[in-house]
Amino acid sequence: MTKRRNAVIDEECKRIRAENLKLSSDLAAQRQLLEKESLQRMNYEHQAQALIEECKLIASSNNVKLDKYKYQDTTEENRAIFRQGLLEAIAEIRKLYDEDTSKFRSEMESWYSKQVIEIRTSSRHAADASNTKEKVKQLRTQLTEMRTNLANLEGRNHILEKLIQDLNYQIDDESRVTMAHLSEKDDEIRAVRAQCQAITVELEKLIVEKVNLDAEISKYRQLLEGEENRTHGRVISTASHSFGGGAQSSVHVRSSAMHRVTAANRMEGQRSAQGNVSILDVASDGSSITIENTSVSHDEMIGEWRLRSFGGGRDVSFNFPRGFVLTPKSKVTVYARGKGVYAPPHSLVFEAEDSFATGGDVHTYLYNDENQVRTNEPVSFIARHNSELAHPVPLCHKCRVLLNANAS
Repeated sequence: MTKRRNAVIDEECKRIRAENLKLSSDLAAQRQLLEKESLQRMNYEHQAQALIEECKLIASSNNVKLDKYKYQDTTEENRAIFRQGLLEAIAEIRKLYDEDTSKFRSEMESWYSKQVIEIRTSSRHAADASNTKEKVKQLRTQLTEMRTNLANLEGRNHILEKLIQDLNYQIDDESRVTMAHLSEKDDEIRAVRAQCQAITVELEKLIVEKVNLDAEISKYRQLLEGEENRTHGRVISTASHSFGGGAQSSVHVRSSAMHRVTAANRMEGQRSAQGNVSILDVASDGSSITIENTSVSHDEMIGEWRLRSFGGGRDVSFNFPRGFVLTPKSKVTVYARGKGVYAPPHSLVFEAEDSFATGGDVHTYLYNDENQVRTNEPVSFIARHNSELAHPVPLCHKCRVLLNANAS
């Protein structure tokens, strides 16, 4: 903006200088014209003086001639004629002189009027030129001040640009340091998360093992108590039989125990739940899992909850849709792909998998949106029903010893 204003001021100064030069040349021309007219006036005055002298000379010569003729011509008639002619000649000369004088006077008056007008005009131009010079001087002063201010501003701008550059370098350095710290923190967070995940998996395995062991111990305890009762009764009732009959009864007891263990065609497990949502049923073939809201008055928001089923070398997770609501005393069944019909809110289909986890040791967990376990159902597959052929339950060494001792 300042450079543009300086350019405008320079253009105005150039225009004023050109106009001043023009006015100076005009003034010099007018002065030359004035001198020329003054010389012409002096010439005209000399010519008029010469004419006057000539007229006086002619008049004196005529007077001499008249005197001569007066002395020579003494007649009254000749005197009258001569006087008349002389008066006429004098009148004509006077007339010519008056005409020349009037013409010269008018020319001189016109010339003087023009000169006065030109002088006045030149005076005004001179005043304008003086004012213009003053304005030019002021503009030059302003231009000098502006150039000084511009130099100061450019110096300050250079300092500020250097400061900005230094700040940018500092910001870049701090950004690199910050990014390095953030990267280290991210690595630490990932390491901690990995540790937490490993601890969580290990804890889940320990919980599952504990639940399985508790369930197995409970079943074996019930089985042992039942076998003890039956053995005790059978010993009392067969005390009078022979040794061969006793051995046969022992074999019968063992066979009947195995038959009772294998008579159930189901998935046995122990449920635990935190809250109103629990796992109601898990299909043995991995086709579906049913969730139930046990509350009689409260809705349960299970949107984005995760249903996890793992076992048999598989780990399958299903996320409930966002905003999914389980009303009081209602159930929702999650089917694997191709195993059921999609009819929310009563049934959903997991399109990503064709079945949930299956096998002899299946565990099912339900996590909320904060990845907290809300309910779990560790499930152990016992056996299929077969009335003719029973498969023994895999037992630990201590349980086998106890069973053998009771049977014997």
